[in-house]
Amino acid sequence: MIEIITLMPDSEEKDALISMVAHHMKKLMLIHNKEGVDDAKILRDLAEYSRGKINLDPDQYILLDFKEESEKQTKQKSK
Repeated sequence: MIEIITLMPDSEEKDALISMVAHHMKKLMLIHNKEGVDDAKILRDLAEYSRGKINLDPDQYILLDFKEESEKQTKQKSK
C-alpha cells in the first residue's frame, strides 16, 4: 500500500491514505506494545518503508490515541 501511495500525485486523497496507513500502523503496534507507542517512530518507519518519499514531521503531524475496550464495555454493547 505504501508503494502505491508514493506513486500517487499529491492530492487530498493521497493525504487521507497516508493518514489512514499511519494510524493503522499505530493500532498494530499497540497490539504488541500495550504500554504505548512513540508516534515519531511510526512516522520514521513510514519514511523508511516509503524510501523517503513520505516524510511527516512528528512535531506537526499528530496521530490519534487509541484505547482498548475493556471486556465489560464490550459485553454492555452486545446486550
